[in-house]
Amino acid sequence: MKTSKFAILVILIFLSFLAGSLKTEAGSAMLKWNSNTEDDLDGYKIYYGTSSHAGTCPSGYDNSVVVTDNANTGYWFDNLTPGQNYYFQLTAIDDSGNESGCSVSPGEVSKLITYRGDINTNPDHSVNMNDFTLLASDYGKSSFCGTATTNKADINRDCVVNINDFTLLADNYGQSF
Repeated sequence: MKTSKFAILVILIFLSFLAGSLKTEAGSAMLKWNSNTEDDLDGYKIYYGTSSHAGTCPSGYDNSVVVTDNANTGYWFDNLTPGQNYYFQLTAIDDSGNESGCSVSPGEVSKLITYRGDINTNPDHSVNMNDFTLLASDYGKSSFCGTATTNKADINRDCVVNINDFTLLADNYGQSF
């Protein structure tokens, strides 16, 4: 039984190196927050960039994204630069379109971005055989799509850990900072 599981793993890894059609989106980050409890909540706005703007929010940030699902308390950011610190700040939007002041608890948060293929619980900023092993152990598992608890091994976030995730991980293999 162990031999057949190992053979399947080797075949999957080999196929993932061959299938180069899917590319990772560089680095990613998951931002999570506690839900706003006001009755007229319509969604959230997240400001982010590579420079800190603590105390000046929302001005100064390079980018923002609106999360229109008021029940959602998490958001995935893709296309971020691995090895770069990003800073995030959150506001709430009510059903009249009014925007709250920026969150103060915890306020601006920062995160050092790693590769999407670096799926270790505590990222080591390197995509290596540990990541393949973790992905293989979750192979075939479904993810909790649309929630903040998406399985990190579901790299492309299609709700299942499959060959596409091996392909994306293989694309990052050997990268580190």
